[in-house]
Amino acid sequence: MLLAKELREIAQKVKDESLSERTNGLIPYIRTQAKGAAVSGNFGLKFYFNKNFPWTKEECLKAIPILEKEDGFKTAFDSEISNWYSNTEWDSEEFFKITW
Repeated sequence: MLLAKELREIAQKVKDESLSERTNGLIPYIRTQAKGAAVSGNFGLKFYFNKNFPWTKEECLKAIPILEKEDGFKTAFDSEISNWYSNTEWDSEEFFKITW
């Protein structure tokens, strides 16, 4: 019994260390935003990588396994055209998409 408890503690410590502190802040933020969106009748969220969403794509990649396994979210990265200048020139914005 004591060995199992020690192994759980070791596994939890490794799991906690594998995520940066910023990523640890990302997961509760997404959960809170998802609850608010669900109350509004939405089935997903988009987080654009800008000053309003201070996390990077790499930090989101670290959080994806937890968000998908523990919370059951479906996640993806995508982009959309933000400014269209001509048939060959445009600006696009990348975003982190979560659905449930």
